[in-house]
Amino acid sequence: MRKLNRRFVKKVKIFLLLLVIIFVLVLCVKYFLKNDFSSNGSISYDNYVIERGHSGKLEKYDPSHTVEGYKGGKDQAYYITGRITSKMDKSFILITFNLYDQNNKVLGTAVAGLSAVKKDKTYDFKALSLIESKYNENIDHYKLKEIK
Repeated sequence: MRKLNRRFVKKVKIFLLLLVIIFVLVLCVKYFLKNDFSSNGSISYDNYVIERGHSGKLEKYDPSHTVEGYKGGKDQAYYITGRITSKMDKSFILITFNLYDQNNKVLGTAVAGLSAVKKDKTYDFKALSLIESKYNENIDHYKLKEIK
């Protein structure tokens, strides 16, 4: 009877381990299908592709670029510029990037909004950093967070 119980417990442990492995694999596949970081530098995200050549840099603040009322600093603001192509018509899309320092600590976000986006058309975007301008110099890199 004890041998039977030990075998059963061992089989249950193996079964649970397999379930955990399958769960992790499903999460990984889902992540990489949603965020395809191809070797040519473009980023695919759901129904959108941000083309190669996107870049983030400090520029003289342009007051015509605001996001939901936020305005950049007095002199310089951090922008991420690029081109995006949609695989469907949308009345409005919001592109959000996370901004990081050298230690991979999230400093804040940069966002861009585009309206009247048409399928298979390519649009320029300029995402404005939403962090205080005194921290702009600490930005080391960015990653796409979401497009919705």
